Amino acid sequence: VGVAKSAGSVVDNGNGTFDVPVTVTVENLGNVPLSNVQVADSLIATFPAPATFSVTVGPATTGTLSANGSYNGNGDANLLNAASSTLAVNATATITFTVRFVPNGSTGPFNNTATASGDSPEGVQTTDTSDNGTDPDSDGEGDPNEPGENDPTPISISENPVIGVAKSAGSVVDNGNGTFDVPITINVENLGNVPLSNVQVIDN
Repeated sequence: VGVAKSAGSVVDNGNGTFDVPVTVTVENLGNVPLSNVQVADSLIATFPAPATFSVTVGPATTGTLSANGSYNGNGDANLLNAASSTLAVNATATITFTVRFVPNGSTGPFNNTATASGDSPEGVQTTDTSDNGTDPDSDGEGDPNEPGENDPTPISISENPVIGVAKSAGSVVDNGNGTFDVPITINVENLGNVPLSNVQVIDN
């Protein structure tokens, strides 16, 4: 069995959260059909604290794979119902899902890896660690575990730091002695998609 994983364009939701569509491609590169096909994809190591994540869409499958609707990347890392997932010889199928994550100060890249497994008719298990992309066997030699074919899939955000500041003056009070008092209010807002540190306002 061979497996590859690709991440689509990250969508900035404008509220500190980001969505990324993920596609996992599974292929039977052997000479016998595979049963009990499973793909495990834990997202805990991908988005370590303080980052948080949730699976908002999917998983959905093609071909003869059966999706596990309880998958959440945390307590349940299995994308498939293995008992009803099979792959014929030379067959390829995909699994898609969408992850929503909150970086909470981390800019990534967030590297992710999935692991596929399947059983032969005689009960021999085959496994593979995912390669970045959509081709589990990029060199076409029939072995998905060669050097360069188990690279993690990076998920990156485009950092966009934006700070805004506004200043207002209240009613001027005449103290009657040639002096005047005026209250000042300064509003500072983070308009970007990442937290800001070392914030300063200069008013000469």
